[in-house]
Order: sequence, then C-alpha cells, then structure tokens
Amino acid sequence: IVGVRGYVFQEMVESTNPAREIETIIHGLQFYSDKDIGSFSPRCTNGTKFEESFPGYYIHYVQGYFDEYIRQIQFIWRSTDAL
Repeated sequence: IVGVRGYVFQEMVESTNPAREIETIIHGLQFYSDKDIGSFSPRCTNGTKFEESFPGYYIHYVQGYFDEYIRQIQFIWRSTDAL
C-alpha cells in the first residue's frame, strides 16, 4: 500500500460534556497500491479531499483512536529500501 486518500468534513457532534462540539470527520478512506488499485471507491465525496503518499515508501501500519468516529489516525511509513 503506497498511499491513502479520502474526504474530511466538519460536523457538529455530541461530546462527552454537555456541550456540542465541531469535529473533523474522516470518511471515504481508501488505501491504494502502486498500480492505483484501491481498497474501494469512496461513495461519499462530501467534504475536502485529502491524499497522502511518499515516493519510495509504503504504509507499514496504521494506528489511532476511535469511538463512534475516527478521532485520530496516523500512518506509519517505511522505506521500500527496507524490503
């Protein structure tokens, strides 16, 4: 997997305290290969498109935090020289 793309948008959501908060929501997340073969095509394309890839690197693993939504996501990249 050499890249990831998707969409983010701002949405008012219930928070753990009584107030409502505006959160950044990630949706339509797609991982793809060096031949641009993707995990799926995002059906929902609302929001701001993002894409992350680095020539000579691949996604080694993904970590983050979620509950009802993805709250945090981090992609750990590794050099293809390490293969």
